[in-house]
Amino acid sequence: MSSRHVEGMKCTLNMFTFNFGCIDKSQATQGESAVQNAVPVAQQIPSKVQIDKECIKNPITVKVEDMEVRLVDPYDVVNHLKTSELKDLVALQADRAHSDLIPGVYEGGMKIWESTFDLGSLVLKKVPNIFDNKSTLDLGCGSGVLGILALKMGSKSVHFHDYNSEVLSLVTIPNVSLNDENSLDRCQFWSGDWESYDQVDNTRFDLILTSETIYNAKNHKKLHDVIKSKLNPGGAAYVAGKMYYFGVGGSMKGFRQTVENEKIFDVTSIWVSEEGVKREILLLEHTKAS
Repeated sequence: MSSRHVEGMKCTLNMFTFNFGCIDKSQATQGESAVQNAVPVAQQIPSKVQIDKECIKNPITVKVEDMEVRLVDPYDVVNHLKTSELKDLVALQADRAHSDLIPGVYEGGMKIWESTFDLGSLVLKKVPNIFDNKSTLDLGCGSGVLGILALKMGSKSVHFHDYNSEVLSLVTIPNVSLNDENSLDRCQFWSGDWESYDQVDNTRFDLILTSETIYNAKNHKKLHDVIKSKLNPGGAAYVAGKMYYFGVGGSMKGFRQTVENEKIFDVTSIWVSEEGVKREILLLEHTKAS
């Protein structure tokens, strides 16, 4: 099976834009009004789903530092879905609405967002041994790039969480399988709203990786609380995102203020972009008092 190699972050991001109108979560709109805003209840998605061979026959290869990750091409997934009987999937609803994001319905899981590469590069360059025999949660995983890196770098287990179950079934699980089918035995896949995910699964993790999940200010406290419930004492959570998301109000400053107000974690800025769109990575660790 041959794969296409995508060089560079900008090309990769363009490749994952579909033909949707929005190119950034900061520009996201509600989309078509017919879509119902029903919060999905958390559920575990079986890792041994039937992977459609049509969707994985032409994988893309992206690079994070020197690490290669093979991924399904979301163009292939969406185009295949259009010819299937599955007409009500939220990915197709988003495609018809010409949007990468329909808040509360489809949270952009089939697109790789820029901060994913920021965080992946940082941990590979600065703390490459951080995954050794550690349990990892890829929170808001989308395509699962960060979790796949964790598997490649020695995590003993990786859980992937995304808002939409079909993202996990159509994209995340096939991506994990493309990189190492045997690694599925070390994985669990969970979908649903963060609050209900917290209620149905009590697993805790040594590491939590999350990118582009602070774009909606209304969810800052909910994100903080799921990290609080999922992070082991002595563990670390890495949160990557843009400094500000126009249109939906989220910001790294606002999320950091939420964390500081709760007094559960010490929060440190460990990386800031030096060019282009302003982005940042925060490190959350339990306070010494906790």
